[in-house]
Amino acid sequence: MRSKMLGLLVVLALVLGTFGTAFAQDEMPAPFCGDLSEEDCTLLKDAQAAMMEVSSYKASATYDASVAGIPGLPADEVNVNVGVDGSFAMDEAAMAAAQGLVGKDQQAVTAALAEDAQPLVDLLNGWKVDGTINVDMTPELADVLTAQAGIPIPATFAVGLILADGVLYADLGAFKDLGAPEGWIGIPVGELLQAQVDAGVFAQAAAQMDPANLDPATAASLGVSSMMLNPQQFEQFMTVERSEGDNGAAVFTTSLDVASLVASPEFADMIKGLADAGAFAESGLTSAEIEANLPMLGMMAPMIFADLKIGSSVTIDPENNYVTNSTSEFSWDLSGLLQMAAMSGQLPSELDASAPMAISFTTNVDNSDFDVPQEIEAPADAMMLPAEAFYAQPAQ
Repeated sequence: MRSKMLGLLVVLALVLGTFGTAFAQDEMPAPFCGDLSEEDCTLLKDAQAAMMEVSSYKASATYDASVAGIPGLPADEVNVNVGVDGSFAMDEAAMAAAQGLVGKDQQAVTAALAEDAQPLVDLLNGWKVDGTINVDMTPELADVLTAQAGIPIPATFAVGLILADGVLYADLGAFKDLGAPEGWIGIPVGELLQAQVDAGVFAQAAAQMDPANLDPATAASLGVSSMMLNPQQFEQFMTVERSEGDNGAAVFTTSLDVASLVASPEFADMIKGLADAGAFAESGLTSAEIEANLPMLGMMAPMIFADLKIGSSVTIDPENNYVTNSTSEFSWDLSGLLQMAAMSGQLPSELDASAPMAISFTTNVDNSDFDVPQEIEAPADAMMLPAEAFYAQPAQ
């Protein structure tokens, strides 16, 4: 149970990145400016600096995932939509803690907390959140999840969450038919965290995550994760453009040329390094076989990735330099790839080249009410769960 709780706390630190309007760090890299004018680049830098000082605000986010035409899906098209609406506020100690954690990958966060877990304690005790999570998914997907979990999973549900004074409150009324209590329940995450610190769990986790103690595949995956959080090395394959938004807002849209990236020597070196580290051991391919196929992948990249879109945008209010909206997109229409495979005789028999096939994941976050006081209080009638309840099982 301790290992599971530790994972939850680390994820809590990492998830700040989604709503991280104020949670930057001193060594945060400068924004990507590409071929922007000096004035536009300055605006991006000023916006980054302005957001570092925001201690309270409201945010509304949507996360949309869609998969269509993939064999084995419970429906022709599967969709999951998650909406998060909330108010957020931090005291000075929580702000300082968050600034030291955001931008780090899980390995770096765990290492930092192993040396001093007080920042995470400060974060939990000084961060206030009042939000609602709404989930809507394809009914057939809910049926599959129900069968796997052994309990009914509704296709549509909402969960209320409040974090105040180191206690996480949840309204699980949507699951009352499953035995969840009606009304608010409180989980003393601050107390649980302190127990983890006292038990030396963070130091143990850091030792376990040392690359020297990991199997090659896990070590390689952590390396990829770290690399994705530091995309400066991809800047030569990125472009950024400015356009005008509503009410004079400045919109900066960044895109990644995937085909050029995959065909580059830098990508080949990255794949070789992963292969040498054993990241693809389960595939049955040797490092030599993977390296031998990289030139062919580079030549075919323009065709394979022609319909793959990876990009993001930020909208800045020039009057106060606040980021009022941010988006991201990963979408891939695989129809062209299927047709190419069919023409070459390489299309698996279970696939239909004429059928649509696509995957996409998009996010959209709207920010408002910057530095406006947020009244966030613990629900008065919450049923508190004792910390001991989370240690009923032996430590794992």
